[in-house]
Amino acid sequence: MRDIAQLDNSAAVENRHLKDALALQQIDEDGLDEHDRRYIEVLKHQFHGGPVGLQTLAAALSEDALTLEEVVEPYLMQIGKIKRTARGRMIV
Repeated sequence: MRDIAQLDNSAAVENRHLKDALALQQIDEDGLDEHDRRYIEVLKHQFHGGPVGLQTLAAALSEDALTLEEVVEPYLMQIGKIKRTARGRMIV
């Protein structure tokens, strides 16, 4: 954001700089990036909202299960998009 503000010759970072920085990173208004959106789409459409096991979901996404568990899922659970159950991952 600081870099964007500097390019704009602004003395301070403003809301518009934040919006520009998020757009450059392809982060939407919910704070989701491409990996988050893809995870949700696969879970929703390919597995009908779940439940689905982590390994199966990882294979469908061509992603490492540990990466999903430690990087992608925590934020999605925090904002209430998914939940982990004994039977697998589910859309909330």
